[in-house]
Amino acid sequence: MIHSDSRIARLILGWVCTATAFFTVSTAVPIYLAERGFSPLVGGALVSVGWIGTLIACLNAPRTASPRRHHQLICHLGVMSCLLLCLTDDVLVWFMANAALGYTLGVRWIYTDAWLLMLAGEKRGRIIGLYEACSGATLFFGPAIAAITLSAGSPTLGYALLSSVIAGVIVCNVELDEEKSVAGRANVIKDLFQNLIRHPAVMIACLGGGIFESGSGAPLSLWIIGELQHSPTFAAAIVSAIGIGSFLMQLPFGLASERYGAGRMQLLSAILLPVSAAALGYFSHLPWVIIAIAFIWGGIGGGLYTLSAIRLGNTLHGGNLISAISVAVTGYTLGGIFGPLIGGAILSVWPQNGLAVFYVGIGMVTLGGLILERLMVTQVRRPRFA
Repeated sequence: MIHSDSRIARLILGWVCTATAFFTVSTAVPIYLAERGFSPLVGGALVSVGWIGTLIACLNAPRTASPRRHHQLICHLGVMSCLLLCLTDDVLVWFMANAALGYTLGVRWIYTDAWLLMLAGEKRGRIIGLYEACSGATLFFGPAIAAITLSAGSPTLGYALLSSVIAGVIVCNVELDEEKSVAGRANVIKDLFQNLIRHPAVMIACLGGGIFESGSGAPLSLWIIGELQHSPTFAAAIVSAIGIGSFLMQLPFGLASERYGAGRMQLLSAILLPVSAAALGYFSHLPWVIIAIAFIWGGIGGGLYTLSAIRLGNTLHGGNLISAISVAVTGYTLGGIFGPLIGGAILSVWPQNGLAVFYVGIGMVTLGGLILERLMVTQVRRPRFA
């Protein structure tokens, strides 16, 4: 039991180190480029390249014959990418380095999720809840490190990145039983679509969760500054509220899933998404309401992913679990990419109420998908009489 607890702690610590480095780059590098006179489009594209690397990892990780060896090699790739960010100011090299860092993030994300679900046993809810709470904390650590190191110049930023990722490599060598590290998929695209067909609610929940958690900060900030005429400080407070909600609510979600079931908790929490989005349109003149809504979105958006991972861990094992987790990570990552893009486009066309309508729609689709899946499961379980 002690050995298992040690492996769980090392997996979580290694993930936190890598995610902190990734979010440090996502915060600091666009600012540093803007100070050098580059267009905001360049900074935004550099951040997007990192997430594209994560998506590529979702396609490649499930097909590796030796996940443990792949995991160790990719951890060292993260160190090399941070070395490139530290040793050169060439923007093209930074694009490649951030793509590599994003790939490292994706690989560690998929394997950490899958291995924790295998190691946690009956404590799956609380372990995954704690792990996702630590993931939410990286949304604070990364920007905080960026703020501190930018005041000291780019070299200090590089040293901070290197320290974080090297610490992650030190704890990456986690020994697993052979049956707990089997993956190796011959046709990863086919396998991904098969898992999507088997677990459509996972994709719907994680896509919605990604849009509301990681994909809502930028559109909300632009709307608050441009339409509501609040200060950038208040906009930053809104983004912080999303992170606080994500950090504080994941462990309670995990504990509740052990008692009431992950599927039921997903459905109940998703009800709040369209309700809170509607409140955003009606009560936008009340700053404290906007902060409360951001807190709810961070908590529930992250919770939808947390509960999806727990549901997969309850039914799948080994390579099947790794493949299914890649679907969840893909859905969440797509939400983080397309949420800001669609939200920004809607703001340019309908700045007053368009954002609230968009999030109401996404909340209804997410809730509707979970209700439909619940009805289908109930229909299958209902006894049939001749």
